[in-house]
Amino acid sequence: SGVSVASSSGQPGAAVKILIRGATSITASSEPLYVVDGIPMTSDNNSILETGGYNFNSMSDINPDDIESIDILKDASAAAIYGARGANGVVQITTKRGAESGKPSITLDRYTGTQSPAYIVPMMNSKQFIELMNEAAENDGLPSGYFSTSGPEWNRIGDPNDPNLVNTDWYGEVLRKDAPIENTSLSVRGGSDKLKYFVNGSHFDQAGIQKGTNYNRLSFRTNLDAVINNKMSIGTNVYISKSDALSTIGDNSYFGVMINTLAADPTMPVFEEDGNYSNPFHYYSWWALENPTAAADLYKRNTITNRFLGSVFAEYDLIDKLKFKSSYSLDYSYLKDIMHYPSTAAESWQSGVTGRGLFANSENLTWLTENMLTYETSFHQKHHLNLLLVYTTQNASNDVASILAQNYSNDNLGALDLAADIVDASTMGTSWGIESLVSRVNYNLDYKYYLTASVRRDGSSRFGSNRRYGIFPSFSAAWRLTKEPFMSGFGFLSDMKLRYSYGKTGNQDGINNFASRALWTVAAAYNGSAGISPSRMGNAELEWETTTQNNFGFDASFLDNRFSVTFDTYQKLTTGLLLDSNVPGFTGFTTVTRNIGEVMNSGTEFSFRSFNIDTEDFTWTTTFNVSTIKNEITKLEQDDQDIATNILKEGYPLGAFYLIHWEGVDPETGNSSYTDINGDGVINSADMQPIKDKTPWPDYFGGFGNLLDFLLCLAPGADLNRVVTTARARIG
Repeated sequence: SGVSVASSSGQPGAAVKILIRGATSITASSEPLYVVDGIPMTSDNNSILETGGYNFNSMSDINPDDIESIDILKDASAAAIYGARGANGVVQITTKRGAESGKPSITLDRYTGTQSPAYIVPMMNSKQFIELMNEAAENDGLPSGYFSTSGPEWNRIGDPNDPNLVNTDWYGEVLRKDAPIENTSLSVRGGSDKLKYFVNGSHFDQAGIQKGTNYNRLSFRTNLDAVINNKMSIGTNVYISKSDALSTIGDNSYFGVMINTLAADPTMPVFEEDGNYSNPFHYYSWWALENPTAAADLYKRNTITNRFLGSVFAEYDLIDKLKFKSSYSLDYSYLKDIMHYPSTAAESWQSGVTGRGLFANSENLTWLTENMLTYETSFHQKHHLNLLLVYTTQNASNDVASILAQNYSNDNLGALDLAADIVDASTMGTSWGIESLVSRVNYNLDYKYYLTASVRRDGSSRFGSNRRYGIFPSFSAAWRLTKEPFMSGFGFLSDMKLRYSYGKTGNQDGINNFASRALWTVAAAYNGSAGISPSRMGNAELEWETTTQNNFGFDASFLDNRFSVTFDTYQKLTTGLLLDSNVPGFTGFTTVTRNIGEVMNSGTEFSFRSFNIDTEDFTWTTTFNVSTIKNEITKLEQDDQDIATNILKEGYPLGAFYLIHWEGVDPETGNSSYTDINGDGVINSADMQPIKDKTPWPDYFGGFGNLLDFLLCLAPGADLNRVVTTARARIG
């Protein structure tokens, strides 16, 4: 509960957007931190292709078959161990490891299926389209049947009753109703008390429901744990993957597939008689810029990613109850973008070129060192204490190179050396780093009263030299009521715990790596000679964006833990928002990054789980969760900042709509009526106003699911385990 997951598009391999307890920032990132076996993952979109509204997500490189468990850390105290990196919550992924099974366990997992669109917008056929056009013309005072018989011959669409009338189902042309998806995974798991291992290889292939899209991934994982002696243990995690994504342009581009499908004239054929794609400008497609089928077929875009995730660690018992653990992890990816648009693509011929091509690569390296001291002891049989001290350093670098070419003599070959003109070439490199020191104390008294306190000191290279470090404390307490004597009469209650937590976390994501520094640009900018000029205004006072969170909740389970419920209520206040602020023009700049503004998120979360049937051969589990959230900008230095059809305004949520208010339809004319804010008799952008009662944030969201796990005996010595899940989600 409290976690919103949304897909940015139907593109296979595209990013999913996860928000944990709402968005906390305007221009900085609100994405959570993804941690796989202790390795903070790079989850940015490293492709430089202009996608038109969706992003690729490097998290899609991870093989779900490797995952043992996923934990969501929501409150500040729980996420404190990750500090600034976990300011927006943490998605903690643990992969499968070896077991002391003696003999190896070999598992083959394969599934295959098909996908189809959940909903297709019903569109007019050619007959309905022509009849509507004729009706519209007649309402404008033109003769009856204007687009069929009475209008100029060059302007006629056709006879709506003609049995030979072209009638193109454009959604049927660009969508697959049986897009295949398949996955094959082979794993070996086993070990002894000295060495445990898990090895897995997997191949995944998914065709998109839209033609021209596909995602293919090949991956391999090895997890090893070894005990050297009674004082020392070591381990390693290695993951290698290669993914290949085919894509088209998304709907935020005029040349996207679906946006042109929505606009296409049903009387327009896919191909003309000469075999060329039909041109929407020769038909009544109005705002369509490309033939939808051509948009799916001609715009070749290929993103190939090679990924390596690895870590090594060692743990040593220094003295009784005191352990030292050191680890080093690496996240490396090499991404390659290849694009080719032939001369027949509208984006090419409308720009006056005979084809376009692009080649780009991106190399990303993130390393992390972590050194941890842990002291754990118990005394007087009731007191349990755990002390933790951690020092970490992290560095991330990104290097990008790209070449853009145009004017090809052949549409079938897209290599850049076949183009007549190289129109652009660029290289870029950047890096950032974090240094952290954290201390934490865990104490519980007889497993009845729990206290946790931690303090972090995080430093980021992105901030000013005097503001680089921030201090972030956290505290939590819990009371297990079922351990109290006065609860002994409630035999149906298996467990009940009250919880409270408070904490602060910092955020440094989503801004330029050098946002605090004044930058200069070196380019051939003066009379054809290399020149140097200022490009960014610095801010030495730039510091951490800070989120303060309070959380109260309880957990309860009943009837031998057969039923369980969890409830939370929280309040998150983010201050010092990292935001580009307008500056006077005489400075030579338009904006500078500053800490301005505040955003509040508050809400409640409820979840329920029941084990309806739990036997050796069959289990049936039901889950339900629902959450509410209120998002509000509580402080903004520069109020009423409109961004297209959205506005940033105090008292309104992030992403508030900024629109012209529609009053309804004028019954006398049949025309829409709009509110004239300034009373000048003209409806235009000056009449836009913020909309408070309709927001991009749902009143509530949640889900309901069932899990069936049963064992089928096919023959003596051969069993088949099946897992069936059903789920339903609702956003209100």
